[in-house]
Amino acid sequence: MKDGLLSYSIINDKSIAIARTYALDELKLSEPGRPDIESFKHLCERDGFYFDNLITAEQVHEDRVAIIEKVEREDIEGVDALITPLKNVPLAIFTADCVAGFILDTKTPSIGIFHAGWRGTLSNIAGKTVETAIKHFKSVPKSIFVALSPSIKVCCYSVSDKRARDFIKAGFRDQVVNINRVPHIDIQGIIRRQIIDLGIP
Repeated sequence: MKDGLLSYSIINDKSIAIARTYALDELKLSEPGRPDIESFKHLCERDGFYFDNLITAEQVHEDRVAIIEKVEREDIEGVDALITPLKNVPLAIFTADCVAGFILDTKTPSIGIFHAGWRGTLSNIAGKTVETAIKHFKSVPKSIFVALSPSIKVCCYSVSDKRARDFIKAGFRDQVVNINRVPHIDIQGIIRRQIIDLGIP
């Protein structure tokens, strides 16, 4: 599908998003891990990615953001988010239950992508990615769009009492619910709150 600067396609259990001038990519697998190089290359070529420029994050469940200003040929170590102003440079995140977030700044223009599990969400990787773009690229909130990939939902995301308390202490009481007396968290709801709090429409 195409909508202005952003186009995307969904293929079975795999979702791929592309900003047409400034490429943005997320590949969601049915099982954790990464595809072999040839199958990944085929997917990229089929859907219009520049595979040779593809940049991925190591994904360590933390809150570090890398600013990409040249094409790298290996994973960017120690980060869960990438932002770039470069043309034709796709950014890749691999997820199972976690959230992949896409950021498009139509004014700069620039793109970003982040990976958020419970640790990254608790440490606000989504907000920090947007804040890094605002600071580094002089972006303004009203020109930024954020989209979230499919991920685990509150109905299925049970957590320990301690983990629930961590999110409540962080200000997300409304996103912690008890289902059959077991705490569950709404990870997408928390991320939406973090984004909205930055003034993103």
